[in-house]
Amino acid sequence: MSLSCNKNAIEPFTIDVNIKNPVNGEVIVFIEDSLKNDRTKWEVQNINSNGKFHFSDTINEPRFYYFQLGKTPVYNDLIVFPGDNVKINISDEEMDIESNKSQIHLTKTFHQFKMADVEEKKEIFKSKLRRSPIILKALEVWPYYLELDDEITEIIEDFISTHPDWNITSLIKKEYFSLKRTSIGSLAPNLILPNSTGDSISLKDYRGKFILLDFWGTWCKPCIKEVPNTKLLYKNLKNKHFEIIGIAVQTDKVKWENFISNNEMTWTQVIDQGKSSNNLFKLNSFPSTFLIDPKGRIIAKNLRPHNNWEQTINEILTNN
Repeated sequence: MSLSCNKNAIEPFTIDVNIKNPVNGEVIVFIEDSLKNDRTKWEVQNINSNGKFHFSDTINEPRFYYFQLGKTPVYNDLIVFPGDNVKINISDEEMDIESNKSQIHLTKTFHQFKMADVEEKKEIFKSKLRRSPIILKALEVWPYYLELDDEITEIIEDFISTHPDWNITSLIKKEYFSLKRTSIGSLAPNLILPNSTGDSISLKDYRGKFILLDFWGTWCKPCIKEVPNTKLLYKNLKNKHFEIIGIAVQTDKVKWENFISNNEMTWTQVIDQGKSSNNLFKLNSFPSTFLIDPKGRIIAKNLRPHNNWEQTINEILTNN
């Protein structure tokens, strides 16, 4: 969907929501805020047994809004255009949306994108997202291991140059540059994180070796399941100028320390309690892996036991 909005044309919009069988409480309205790189609480309303609430504001560009009933999300990723009149009916099993600005089309497109496999994601992006603000939502859930090809890059950069002052554009640029920062061939962002004794471990200190960055957590069941495979990988390749750095992205240090000790995970282990890795490496799934060459450049992603990671890494080590 191609858009053309005058930055100075401020127009009102309305959103009317009707919830079947509601629970009394507060409806909290959030808005995507590029200045804070986060969702900002915008308004709070009480909702009673009739299940209706009305929200209105003025905007001069498309914006994303979110609704929460108490602690339960009511609607996420609602895109609203200047002059929009949106009606949402929520029942136990479905949600109907009416809008005079093609909200239904965009909602269905984004849902289709989220559910698609890797190649389908690329095709949907190219065929349906040109000059669409849904680019933002697509980049937010873009798999960290999926490279941006030339056509997708052109679509993103075209949106940025067409709408340079939009709030959404600032957020798109953040997601886009984050993906480019961790693309194949890029110098890996440097990580400096503590190990179990509190010593700082820097990725740069491992220049000269091939490094597998393994982002995981004790809270992640697929990560736990892969530990025996990771132990075998390290045992077989550790004497070939190869090292693994396990990066636990979690706040619970005690649980992490006990787990790596009990499971004899003898390769380098650090913890990221502040979860800075999520932004640095555009992580949106766990476990996540990056293979770094001796010069510090990313040469492979998403190497896992199910896609023959030992064979792939061994071939790279042998040929270098």
